[in-house]
Amino acid sequence: MDIKPIRGEATLYMFSVALITNLIIGLLFAVVNTYLLSTILLVTLIVVDLYFLYYFFLDLTMKYTLIDNHIIIRSFWDLKKVAVNVNDIEGYMITKEPIHGVKLAGMGNSKFSYGRDIVDKIGTVRMFVSSEKNTLFFKTKKMCYAISPELIEPIEEALISCNIPNYIDEHNEDSRVELHKDKKFLILLSVVALIIILMMVIPSILYLRGSLPVNMPLSFDAAFIPIEYGSAKEFVFKQMIYGIMNMIILFCMYYAAYFCAKYDRKTAYRYLYISLIIVMVFFLIQVRILSSFGSI
Repeated sequence: MDIKPIRGEATLYMFSVALITNLIIGLLFAVVNTYLLSTILLVTLIVVDLYFLYYFFLDLTMKYTLIDNHIIIRSFWDLKKVAVNVNDIEGYMITKEPIHGVKLAGMGNSKFSYGRDIVDKIGTVRMFVSSEKNTLFFKTKKMCYAISPELIEPIEEALISCNIPNYIDEHNEDSRVELHKDKKFLILLSVVALIIILMMVIPSILYLRGSLPVNMPLSFDAAFIPIEYGSAKEFVFKQMIYGIMNMIILFCMYYAAYFCAKYDRKTAYRYLYISLIIVMVFFLIQVRILSSFGSI
């Protein structure tokens, strides 16, 4: 049995926020005339638009299916499915109130939510809520989910027939966070740290070997035309500053990931991906400078 989600203001809200964000970045493009900032703005625009498009189409294509004692959340034309066995559900709760909580990842406000939230008196919830008007929370041993079907009665009847209690115990998050044992996290952290080290070491080695020209470009306009030159030593120093700046960003992202890992491990990885994207922008710009004006 297919059940449609309640259509609220999610689509209009996301479209409006995406439009405003694109306008702001577009205005910044018109003001900024340096290659570094223009590149950062371009990458930001691409990432933000992909982010909005993901949740925009998630909202447009989402539907719920109740079949063979399973609640299935379908999206992206059935390419993405989340299936929950009703027998694995430990409790459920129905609300018709605005969503109160803290967003860990995703998109939403008090009237709709997609992604992962820390919801008051429930804990970490994977949200597929298109409208707060009729929200069904149900909890399994591993995760709590939330949906907003137009017809909630068939799902509730299936839960009652399986003797699922109509309440959810508040989940106390485990204060022990052992990211040092997480291989994926350590690989991401090591890759970002390695790129930062290469950013700082490569120019230094080239300088010590005398492989850099006497004068090196320090600043570029948006078209990658040098607008300021300095000595090779000044160029190396500037790259060291960029490396240190990326170290600080990685440090901040590490602690943000550490905090989020208490509630949701998957969300914690995203902070390292942000750091990876930023450091890759700086590293690729450095490679382009050295290949165009240096000796690589």
